[in-house]
Amino acid sequence: MNAILRQDVQDFIDAHLNDDIPSLALGGPYFDGVITKILLEQIVSKKKCQKKLPTWFNATAILYPPKLHIEQTSSEATASFKSSLVHGRTLLDLTGGLGVDVFYFARVFDQVIHCEINAELSAMAKHNFEQLKSPNVSCLAVDGLEYLRTLDFKTDVIYLDPARRSNTEKRVFRLEDCTPNLLDHMDLVFEKGRQVLVKTAPLLDISLGMKQLRFVSSVHVVSVNNEVKELVWLLDPDKSNCPKIYAVNLSESGNWQQAADWPLTQASPAISDIQDYLYEPLACVLKAGIHDHLALELGLDKLNPQSHLYTSSQLISFPGQSFKIVQVAAYNKKGFESLKISQANFKVRNAPDSADALRKKFKFKDGGDFYLFFTTDKTGKGCIIKSMKI
Repeated sequence: MNAILRQDVQDFIDAHLNDDIPSLALGGPYFDGVITKILLEQIVSKKKCQKKLPTWFNATAILYPPKLHIEQTSSEATASFKSSLVHGRTLLDLTGGLGVDVFYFARVFDQVIHCEINAELSAMAKHNFEQLKSPNVSCLAVDGLEYLRTLDFKTDVIYLDPARRSNTEKRVFRLEDCTPNLLDHMDLVFEKGRQVLVKTAPLLDISLGMKQLRFVSSVHVVSVNNEVKELVWLLDPDKSNCPKIYAVNLSESGNWQQAADWPLTQASPAISDIQDYLYEPLACVLKAGIHDHLALELGLDKLNPQSHLYTSSQLISFPGQSFKIVQVAAYNKKGFESLKISQANFKVRNAPDSADALRKKFKFKDGGDFYLFFTTDKTGKGCIIKSMKI
């Protein structure tokens, strides 16, 4: 890989980031001593880092692993957030990978140990940490759990991001299907670590995770720009008597979070007629299951028990998308025609038809200034809400 770091090769990578890769593949080889497949792999992976990992993208002489590792790694936004949840002198990452999380942990810990069983990936991470000036990171090309067994001291935090692909490269999300299977090693991690921080897939059922993981102090449903990216679990034997769940949204306009005690109490906003404003909660709020709690706090009514859409007569500040209602129509052809609209953004919430079926049924184009909600009112009847986003 050293030849990849030559300045002429690096210049070629930067000059072809937006090129068609199959076309480039037909033109090689481009440099003596540089395998074209590896060269193109660097171009693809660096391009994937442009928005997700801007620190890596903008640094010089960075080595990039195959794109699968880029797709599986944390974004800088979520890595930075995770580093705010823990602190101490030493942190041990058992599943280091490219090392994005470690890079941010190294900003708040005196020493961070990066374990990665893939020797080539470990060497890449070590080189990149040197380029990114993270001197307090030690890279070990070892199985993290095997190294943990040899540890002769108790570290402040153990971090795991278990791989979520099976031996057949199929995506998995249940704890017992990930590698390593943390559930088989809970005694070991708590013997060697004071706290344990775990990243899991957003598809994991939170109630199940609460039952399977021991000493859950908090779980954070983390979204970026209203897309849930990961669940982050903090396990702490000293603080697990009253666990909390957090909905977190990270965005360029500012970060937002809301906490609730676990288990969630039953919350029941009033079910009402459709009023002047409509609200759709953030994705992290829905995944965390605190949407009704928030509605009660904010004094909102709900359209239907199953719709998770809220309404009010006065505009309020809401963690999600807010809409001014223009018109409400019946859920049929005559009702749709009364809206006098041929193009709209649309959302399907607790409605009898799928998105594709609605396009065919009512024959409208996507886009434009209006938003249509195909949903159900308080009586259980279908309705179409025409609205403008605020």
